[in-house]
Amino acid sequence: MVRILASFLIASIMGFVLSTSASAAVVTSFSLTFETSPSTIVGTGTLGITDFVLGSTYGSDDAHVTEFDAVINGHSFDFIGHFSALVFSGNNLTAITANAGSNPSTLLGNGLQFQYFLNGIPQVLQTGTISVVQLAAGVPEPSTWAMMLLGFACVGFMAYRRRKTVALAA
Repeated sequence: MVRILASFLIASIMGFVLSTSASAAVVTSFSLTFETSPSTIVGTGTLGITDFVLGSTYGSDDAHVTEFDAVINGHSFDFIGHFSALVFSGNNLTAITANAGSNPSTLLGNGLQFQYFLNGIPQVLQTGTISVVQLAAGVPEPSTWAMMLLGFACVGFMAYRRRKTVALAA
């Protein structure tokens, strides 16, 4: 009976691990802060990359970039499709290159300097820096916790039953 339960438990855990690793996409989120001077924040934004790989470069047509938006001076911007490259060194964003003619045009170079020109009324030309911070990974889903707790309970029950059987045999 214990061997059947152990086999079932191992098969269940392996099936769970294989199904979650094959279907779950991990999204790495970055927080963006746009500053015109060290203490003057003019905007904030979010960058989300699915299955992020350290040191990679992502293009505007890359499906891994799921979110890239900001609110600068009260204006909402969606940068997806308006950049040509996001360059990472490790998990640090080192360069963002704008597509030519994108509005706002954001030109970035070393140290993530930005300059954006908003072609509206009134026209806005602003220069500053973007700081990028990787956000902590999310908390696992409740179903993941439930499966993990169920697995630990089964292992504990098996150990309890085995100890009881050994005591009876003695």
